[in-house]
Amino acid sequence: MEYVWQGRIWVFVGIVSFAIGGCIATYGWNEWSLQSNKRKFIRKGVWDIIRGSVLVALGGLLTTHGWNVISLGEQKRNLIRAVSQEVMLSCVELDDLAESPLAYRIDSNGTKLKILPVVKTGALNAVVSSGLWNLEDEKDEEFLVACLNCIGRAEKANYVLNSVTVKLVTAVTEEEIAAARVLSNRLESPEYKGQLKHLFDEVIAFLTENHEWALEELLLGLRPDK
Repeated sequence: MEYVWQGRIWVFVGIVSFAIGGCIATYGWNEWSLQSNKRKFIRKGVWDIIRGSVLVALGGLLTTHGWNVISLGEQKRNLIRAVSQEVMLSCVELDDLAESPLAYRIDSNGTKLKILPVVKTGALNAVVSSGLWNLEDEKDEEFLVACLNCIGRAEKANYVLNSVTVKLVTAVTEEEIAAARVLSNRLESPEYKGQLKHLFDEVIAFLTENHEWALEELLLGLRPDK
């Protein structure tokens, strides 16, 4: 990421400034020590010490700034990696869910339930709450908006999935079982299953375009179809 390279440049400049300042300060100190009986050399040596000290301090500040930039880049990189893994794992689960019955019963006496999974949003929420993204940066803003949109869709999907699971589990009477069947049948529609399969398309498209490295590092060989 560009933050890492920017940080390395600042660290390099800081180290160079620190080294040059150290050399100048050492030269001034030596000159001041050797020529302490001559006023003009005392003055020159003192000014070299001051200039060198300023460069040393400046180098320390630049190096610290560089390490902070690198740290920021690494934090963003880790969050992007976490989102990539979470999204791809969720896509596998949702693909399996979309290709099989969402929930079903054998009859009113014996039941066979499928507890529906929830859409994972831990990494997406971490991105939103981290405060690391600069809204003045176009790419940062685009990624943050994509995560927010996915969280909104995931929360709606989780509400529906949880509601169906609760109704199926708690249904006792024939009327309750019939109502649960009606609700679960709605989820069997190709339209709704298509929505589940494409829940994370926006984030995946952004990662594919801007952070292909994150998708290449995925566990279990999970990759989006191209």
